[in-house]
Amino acid sequence: MDLEQCKQKAVAMLRDYHNNEVCIQMLQGDLQALQQLHNYNRNMAISYDQPGSSRTNKVASPVETELVMLEQQRERLQAELLRRQAWQQKIDLALANMSVEKRMLLQLRYMEGMSWKQVVQRIEYSEDYIRKELNRVAVETLACYLFPELSRINLFARIF
Repeated sequence: MDLEQCKQKAVAMLRDYHNNEVCIQMLQGDLQALQQLHNYNRNMAISYDQPGSSRTNKVASPVETELVMLEQQRERLQAELLRRQAWQQKIDLALANMSVEKRMLLQLRYMEGMSWKQVVQRIEYSEDYIRKELNRVAVETLACYLFPELSRINLFARIF
């Protein structure tokens, strides 16, 4: 991915920020429901007095099979939750380390979906400056924070 692709992906991530928050809450709810179901199923007994049905004659109880499926589902949900939380944390950290003008521009324009006219009223610079220069610099800075391995400058280098 080059810098232009990183910038496009960074803007897409900002635009989808609120949807990501909703997904995180839904995943947390699904995990809680799954935990309650697991607690309920924990009281069920596993019986091994059934004849083996597989090639290895390994006995697979319906309860055991269900518990394994629930655990696999929990792992998938947990992995997706962690991925989305990390994605949100990266954006939050990047925005927190930007200047006020850049952060406001990105939040108002891309996260809140305001028009350029509305953004100009809030930031109080000329529309031409905001649309061209400030927007370019803000999006490039965000892309460099989110994708440091692909940026031209290393924003995380120590300065002595």
